[in-house]
Amino acid sequence: MPTNRGQLESFESCADSQATPIELADWKAMIRQMPEVRIEKVQAVRAALQSNQYDEQLYLDRAIDAISRDLPAF
Repeated sequence: MPTNRGQLESFESCADSQATPIELADWKAMIRQMPEVRIEKVQAVRAALQSNQYDEQLYLDRAIDAISRDLPAF
């Protein structure tokens, strides 16, 4: 099953050159702690989107709330 390692490599290759080494290390540590991608969930969401049975706004609001709780304040 794919993990977020590919995302980590992409992040490293396009990281903002103005970020400090400590900031980059913090972001890498956060990415490494992310759970694996659950392909079956992704496929289920894609199918629901294609059949217009997915409440995008509800899940978008939930995702934004979760992300805002997880990210440090800037």
